[in-house]
Amino acid sequence: MGHKAKRVDPPKFDPTAPATLTVAGNIIKLTVMTRPNTEQTIQRLTGGDGYVVMSTGEVKEIQHTENRAQGMDSIRQTLQRLSMLINANTDKPERCRFVTLTYAENMRDPKKLYHDFELFMKRFRYYLRKEGHSQLEYIAVAEPQARGAWHMHIILIFPKQAPFIPNDILSKKWGHGFVHIRSIDNVDNVGAYLCAYLADLELPEGDSDYTELLSQSFNIIEHEVNGNTKRFIKGGRLNLYPPGMNIYRCSKGVKRPSRIQMDLLEAERFTEEMSKTYEKAIQLNDKDSDFTTIIYTRYYNRKRKNLQQLF
Repeated sequence: MGHKAKRVDPPKFDPTAPATLTVAGNIIKLTVMTRPNTEQTIQRLTGGDGYVVMSTGEVKEIQHTENRAQGMDSIRQTLQRLSMLINANTDKPERCRFVTLTYAENMRDPKKLYHDFELFMKRFRYYLRKEGHSQLEYIAVAEPQARGAWHMHIILIFPKQAPFIPNDILSKKWGHGFVHIRSIDNVDNVGAYLCAYLADLELPEGDSDYTELLSQSFNIIEHEVNGNTKRFIKGGRLNLYPPGMNIYRCSKGVKRPSRIQMDLLEAERFTEEMSKTYEKAIQLNDKDSDFTTIIYTRYYNRKRKNLQQLF
């Protein structure tokens, strides 16, 4: 039987406890456990399609050869990994551009989305070579709409300053509808920004009665989109992804987050001038083996100074 997980208050740890720092651009994740499992390297999680790497506390998703059982927790785990992958590649935002590809019609086929995207990238890479620009890496993420249509978000990653690319050029290379390109210079956690948008479902504007009814059953939050404040159902988009679909794809040359093993005291010294942005503690219990541990995770943003250091 797998572990049962529940949210708990963060415990006190011995400073010599082994910890893992995951470095993804400006975002640092610290993970520490109250009790490592020395007998088993991984443990399956119940209620989802994931497992825990017991040496580090990292939660990963089990990949199947055919269909992936995609519960809400499974998709959230995918988005968490995607967030760190994006941040590992966007710490120099002047080298990146954020592109959205849409369809003029209500295109509902995710396979067609990826097919059209691959053709777009071939045409776009040819254009870059022809214009003498450097080649690029990319991270592409599919986004489902409530009405059934699909969009594609792409982070273009250049080896140096991103070139100016006219929007009409991208539109011609895409050829299926509206294209929007923008910089991400003012975002210091691009992964969280994009993945929160992918998880939350935007509410229609102008129907206050409908929004009020939804707010009685769902958690309604606000995001800023293109300078405008919009309301969303938190996590409402997750169930729009079909089972077995790969939510994102990336080119071979993208950077992967790096992991460093050290004791907790050393890890806290490394992060002491960084701003803590989020923390959580999850308790795992396995009655069959009488094994219990708490996995504590803390996130930092090293572009933001720790306010306690300023006073």
